[in-house]
Amino acid sequence: MLITAIACNSNKNEPNSFSIEGKLRNPQKKMIFLNDISSGKPIAIDSVMIDEDGSFELKGNTIIPSIFILHITKDNFAYLLIEPKEEIKLTSDFRNLQKFLKTEGSKGTILVTELWQKLSLVQSQLDSLKSIYQKNAASSDVQNIIDDLNRKSGSIVSQHKEYLQNFVKTNSTSLASIIALYQPIGRDRFLNINDCYDSYKMVDSVLMSRYPNSTPVKALHVEIENYRNRLTQGSVNKASAETGSEAPDISLPDPNGNIVKLSSLRGKYVLLDFWASWCRPCRLENPNLVENFMKYYKKGFDIYQVSLDRNQNDWVNAINNDKLVWKQVSDLKYWECVPAKQYGVESIPANFLIDKDGRIIAKNLRGQALGEKLKEIFLY
Repeated sequence: MLITAIACNSNKNEPNSFSIEGKLRNPQKKMIFLNDISSGKPIAIDSVMIDEDGSFELKGNTIIPSIFILHITKDNFAYLLIEPKEEIKLTSDFRNLQKFLKTEGSKGTILVTELWQKLSLVQSQLDSLKSIYQKNAASSDVQNIIDDLNRKSGSIVSQHKEYLQNFVKTNSTSLASIIALYQPIGRDRFLNINDCYDSYKMVDSVLMSRYPNSTPVKALHVEIENYRNRLTQGSVNKASAETGSEAPDISLPDPNGNIVKLSSLRGKYVLLDFWASWCRPCRLENPNLVENFMKYYKKGFDIYQVSLDRNQNDWVNAINNDKLVWKQVSDLKYWECVPAKQYGVESIPANFLIDKDGRIIAKNLRGQALGEKLKEIFLY
């Protein structure tokens, strides 16, 4: 490690060099490391022992803006977005580098820190709503509580999506915009490429013209090219799942291995819903499905859920835990799920409302929107 540090320090006059001057509260005399992770694999850049007063200095070189990770342990780290010639000053707390990170001299790192802090706040808010539901699951007023929690969670997610889209538009020349596009919610993204293709396309266009040799930029470009190819190859299937068209039939096994066809529910209004046990937004939406199923089932409403799970036990446990009593099917092929491809599903949750004659009359009705549509159908 000492050899690496000396080698980096000797390059301080190079045109592509950068430096980091740090100060940590509550320090311990431990090593702190800087790795370049732009290529997807960590490359050691520099390391040094933290002084007793919490100070440290790190140096390195980069030809183009690159993503780095500053870490003390594998669980205690912070992301940095560094450009050539930057002289960075940062402060944080030894116990949690990312949470308390404050930076001067690196616009990219400031943007990345803002993204992380916004995401952390959203995750905390959603966890708080989940905790409220768990505490009140046995309450006699649980349905009103679920309705309120669904409205609040939907609002939190929608507001964060809007924030991310504005962030990308404002910072399209920064690699931080790629990090914004990729912000996760469960195993999905807040801004999935299917719903936010224009944002992906804009970032790709701007960054490919500026940093064509950047690994993250090239990876984004490949993802968009693959998406375009999938749209072209699957154009017939996607067109067949548009509003107004007849819903393609589905024939898959339920948890007991019995084949259940979507067409077996013909004569009812059916919500075809794609979900998975590992999909957090799906699980948050399930109470809303339960509420609407109980309200309208006797009036001629049903649900047919297709899971993108890979593990039978995870799928069945989620069905039981979320109290899902309608038709459940899966081929346990994850994103290779045949019906998902047939319906052009690129992200979940995704749903299609089908009328009594088997025609798609609406798509992606979530939260309050589903209840309003069913009320329109059954009460007017």
